[in-house]
Amino acid sequence: MFEIILTKEARKDYQKLSKSMVKHINQCLDHLRQNPLHYPQAVSLIGNLAGYYRWRVGDWRVFYEVNEDKNVVTVLQIAHRSKVYK
Repeated sequence: MFEIILTKEARKDYQKLSKSMVKHINQCLDHLRQNPLHYPQAVSLIGNLAGYYRWRVGDWRVFYEVNEDKNVVTVLQIAHRSKVYK
């Protein structure tokens, strides 16, 4: 099991979500606790973002990094797809 840590920015993003989206994001976080790298939704990023991952939740994206040595997943940002890649 991995520990989930939300950065300050990710906590702010999470608090702004609707109740229905919180439910979906919580499901995503549960999957990340189990195995953050081996789901079809877990996509390794490339280019400037190499080393990071994203998880698609509808039109929202959960960006995170994984420290396998410490079994920690750090959620960096939760954002709508229209804003996250800018």
